Amino acid sequence: DNNDGTFSYTDEDGGTTVIDAANLETLTTVTDTVVGNRIATYTDEDGGTTVINETVTTLTANGDDTYTYISEDSTVTTFEGTDNQVIDVFSFDGRTLSLSLESDGEVTKTVDLSAVDSTIYKYDGTLTSNRVLTLGGNSLTFDATAASDMIIEADGDVGIHTTTPQADLHVDGDVMIGSSSTDERARMYFDPSASATVGPFTGIINPFVLHNQDSSTEQWLFLGDGPAAKDPYFGVGQTSRQDLALCGNGQMRLYQYGVGLMGGTEVYLLGVEADGDVVEVNLSSVGTDDQFIADLSIASDSLSISIEDGNTRKIDLSGYLDNTDDQTITDLSIATDSLSITIESGNTRKVDLSAYLDNTDDQTITDLSIAGDSLAITIENGNTKKVDLSGYGSSSLAEIYDTLGTQTLSTTYSNINFAVAGIVDSDFTAGSNSITINTSGRYKITYRTSVKVTNNTRSGVEFRATKNGTEIQGTYSASSHHNSDVDRNTVTVTKVVDLVNTDVIRVQGRRYSSFGSIQMVANGSSLLIERVK
Repeated sequence: DNNDGTFSYTDEDGGTTVIDAANLETLTTVTDTVVGNRIATYTDEDGGTTVINETVTTLTANGDDTYTYISEDSTVTTFEGTDNQVIDVFSFDGRTLSLSLESDGEVTKTVDLSAVDSTIYKYDGTLTSNRVLTLGGNSLTFDATAASDMIIEADGDVGIHTTTPQADLHVDGDVMIGSSSTDERARMYFDPSASATVGPFTGIINPFVLHNQDSSTEQWLFLGDGPAAKDPYFGVGQTSRQDLALCGNGQMRLYQYGVGLMGGTEVYLLGVEADGDVVEVNLSSVGTDDQFIADLSIASDSLSISIEDGNTRKIDLSGYLDNTDDQTITDLSIATDSLSITIESGNTRKVDLSAYLDNTDDQTITDLSIAGDSLAITIENGNTKKVDLSGYGSSSLAEIYDTLGTQTLSTTYSNINFAVAGIVDSDFTAGSNSITINTSGRYKITYRTSVKVTNNTRSGVEFRATKNGTEIQGTYSASSHHNSDVDRNTVTVTKVVDLVNTDVIRVQGRRYSSFGSIQMVANGSSLLIERVK
């Protein structure tokens, strides 16, 4: 019922028929639906009936892997229940999957897999993201059947050209660092053959080789078993020559530049005995010997000569000395770089010492200390010397001071009367208002003055130190006084000066204000002089 006055009928083949019921008889019932050709009976509103028939097809299993099909027109068809078709086309080119069935009458089907994300990498070998390979106790081998294989063992050992690595990295072959085989910046290899046949070290057995090469020059470093009696062997050289060889027989061989391979010309042959003594220096292949005498000395009748890079030989001079010349040296002196020697009944000879004096003694003081009046100085690679400072570093002083405080100051400078002498050392002579210097040197002068106003009037005073009656620059001072309630003030001045014998030092003061009465304060003023150098 389409709810619009129409009805839709669908048969077994899926066909649909729309029945318009408008202005038609009213549908009352559809009954007697049965299995078979008649599928229903239609009764209209007047009681009339119509039988609805439809053809039914069947498919029956025969129990022997065959089936029987009966169509609408009663045609019977029997067929087998299996399909034994095979895939006759199946291929994958890394990107496209191709598939077709035998005798299905269809063309080959293809599936594009290029966009499918693999768990490790895409069809073209590109990783889709960062990957972590976990061995999980297994080994990872690359082309394990080939001689050029590579393997990563479960314990982390890596083998190249070997499937049984014996170390963290085991390379069965050469190791090269460089951009190409024609530019071997660095190469390292071990040759287990009977002897090396490359570079300047032909004949070295089982060599371990470090080989470095730039655009034009090759350098070689060999470690191996040397031929003959030279085992073991360490050598340094270039492609066309050998420069240095250290041999197991206790010899060091240095070769002439550009000459010889293993058996080439030996310029220097240095040998040692078992106890370490030098046994020979062979210079037969060298045309010149520029060695110099390192030491020349005479002890008694024996002359000792030591040469550079050699040993010491002694010559007995007793057969050449008559021991009848008892002349003595009458004069021995040095002037600048010249040593003059004059012997008894002979002349004077001068020896130029300029070649032996480099005048570059940069030794440093390693210790400097004072104990009492003694200064100790120790120099690098030298001994210790002491300097007596008793005549230089002793301190002496003199002091005079005022205990009464009865002196009244006027408006004119006058000497301050200290009257009482304190400590007075031998470098000084003290008077009632002065100190006289007895020894020339450097002195520190310190004076202190304390004054008060004796009436209720404001006033001010000023002071200075004098040497022989003249003001010493930098020693002026002043103070002010308000009234009898705030009536006292003190000034202190220190000055370092160079003085000579008989210099007389005093302190002078005056009232610079015409008002008030100013008087010194008892025990408040002093003059102190100390020798500092």
